[in-house]
Amino acid sequence: MEVIRIYELLRAEIAKQKNLQKKTNADLAGLTGFSKKTIEAFMCAARDSDSVANALAKALKIEQ
Repeated sequence: MEVIRIYELLRAEIAKQKNLQKKTNADLAGLTGFSKKTIEAFMCAARDSDSVANALAKALKIEQ
C-alpha cells in the first residue's frame, strides 16, 4: 500500500514538472530511453516500475 502511495505522489510531481518544463511524453521518452508507450503506461498507473520512475525523476530533476 505504501509503495502505491509513493508512486501516486511521484506521478503527481512528474505531471506538475512536465507542465512547468513544457515536456511531453515523447520528450521524456527521448530523455529516458523508454518508449512513449512505456511512459504513458507508467503515468496512467497501468505499470509501476522503479526503473521508469527513477529515469523520469532524473530527466525532470525531481529529488526522491
